[in-house]
Amino acid sequence: MPVSKEILQQILKEYEDRRAAEKLARENRQKEVYERLPEVKTIDDEIESFSLNAMGAYLKCGKDPHKALSRLRQRMDELKERREALLLGAGYPTDYMETRYACPLCKDTGYVQYEKCRCLKQELINRAYHQSGLERILERENMACFDLSLFEDRPVPSETLTPRQNMQQILKRVQGFLGSFSENPGQNLLFSGPTGTGKTFLCNCVAKELLDQGYTVLYVTAYDLCALLEKERFQDRARSPRLSFTSETVESCDLLILDDLGTEFRNTLSVTELFHCVNQRLLARRSTLISTNLTFADLGAAYGDRFSSRIFGSYTFCRFIGPDLRRKKRL
Repeated sequence: MPVSKEILQQILKEYEDRRAAEKLARENRQKEVYERLPEVKTIDDEIESFSLNAMGAYLKCGKDPHKALSRLRQRMDELKERREALLLGAGYPTDYMETRYACPLCKDTGYVQYEKCRCLKQELINRAYHQSGLERILERENMACFDLSLFEDRPVPSETLTPRQNMQQILKRVQGFLGSFSENPGQNLLFSGPTGTGKTFLCNCVAKELLDQGYTVLYVTAYDLCALLEKERFQDRARSPRLSFTSETVESCDLLILDDLGTEFRNTLSVTELFHCVNQRLLARRSTLISTNLTFADLGAAYGDRFSSRIFGSYTFCRFIGPDLRRKKRL
């Protein structure tokens, strides 16, 4: 679900407009304070000339330059304290005249040292979600809407737990994953089970929870990911516009949700690309959630022992059981 180059340009224009609007707002706040508190302007003018004064003092002080600089620093601290006291006394917060960035990391430019900021990466993902309709899906498929009563509380053949008991255990694992996401990076989940047992719904719940916390989340089907990686590998970069979602985006997002593994067209290239993607994220300690109808044995048969062993050793396995909930809703 890549977004177009035109949408990237549109987002960057919005960043530019945001900076211009904040610059004007800051100037208005500054003008308001200076008119009401002229002494603050006097202090700001003196602070602004501090660097020049410090250099002059250093050059003129002769034997003890550090002593002169110390006096200037003391004066600077006194000015800042007086300034803060004036602002607070007039009912203003001390940072009232500072620039207010929506993203302090990139200062609303979208880039940090020539690399896309996480806010820009997420905005690109959000636009793609909007185009695909997933944005509307997350409004109704989230933890607040999760209904455990939909899962049967009676045994199913060859299982020791009921579907509801099993889902309660899965929810505990997912809540642990979400609760320790920032402190324990690189955790991974594998959702495995038949169609209609709640895997995609719970993937959407995880996506919504982390998006709301400000993490970058990329949700993509295995079919779309393979198509994306193949297109990136073989497109004529001299003639084709750069994709907004590249392998770098896939590898660098905080959480990659890879849905419907096993439904993509598989060949040697696609299996290699998928392994590379999964392996690179493991090496970088970036979390991945894989959802599949395949069993663990099926994964080994379809993708090889190298792929399945990496999953087995690095992912928390959540096996979904029970009847097809979609069919149940239609009855």
